[in-house]
Amino acid sequence: MRFQFLIAVLVAAISIPGNVNAGIVYQYVTDAVSYAPKFGENAVVVNLYLQETVSGGSSSIIGPGTAAGLSSVIIGVNRTNGGSSTISNAAGNASFSNSFTSVQVVNGGANAGFAMFAPNGSGNGVHASIAVAAGVNRVLIGSLTIAVNGASPTSFEVVSGNFAASGTAAADNGDGTLTIPGGLDLDASFYPTAVNPLYNGTSFLPVSEFTVNDTTAVPEPGAFALCGLALASYVAKVVRKQHSRRTNVGVGADAL
Repeated sequence: MRFQFLIAVLVAAISIPGNVNAGIVYQYVTDAVSYAPKFGENAVVVNLYLQETVSGGSSSIIGPGTAAGLSSVIIGVNRTNGGSSTISNAAGNASFSNSFTSVQVVNGGANAGFAMFAPNGSGNGVHASIAVAAGVNRVLIGSLTIAVNGASPTSFEVVSGNFAASGTAAADNGDGTLTIPGGLDLDASFYPTAVNPLYNGTSFLPVSEFTVNDTTAVPEPGAFALCGLALASYVAKVVRKQHSRRTNVGVGADAL
């Protein structure tokens, strides 16, 4: 009897669509996974996005032209190692212009929080407006300016909301990234709906991480080429001037 019960449970489990089969996946991402300041600079800019990846014939929920958009996005950015680079500024996407929108840098630049809300009276929120590839849409949440200090890389993570008193965001399904209309929680692991049978929310995938390298980037080869051309031009000019002087001296001597 117990064996038959276990078989029944196993069959039922197999018949339920698993998270790995979801046709829509949401994740917080940055525009790169590693950053280094340009030659002569001491800061980098990091852009933050909510990314929607659609596959398997599913339909976008928040993409361009869809009925729903984002009514809110709440995320945090936390420094995760002993590196000394700090968040010097944070700015939110101006499309989230509700009076409740708040962007803060706390704990001496170790953490930042974004609580973004769609404008009052917005019937379908803020849509994904950046097409990265076929089936991949992004909503810009905001950007960070990170001051590069020290001599070792600094790691940061991007997580969903639920902020502690210290200003640090907890890495869980913060229930703060919602759609309008519909009120779908895009942080949840999955959410069955009539239109989209299943999607994976941001808490299904690992926390997004990025690294700021505290070593100034080496100039690109093109920069070296330009410097070489400038130096060659300067040397040629000096040689011509010296040759001209010698010629003039020779002419003066002959005249005597």
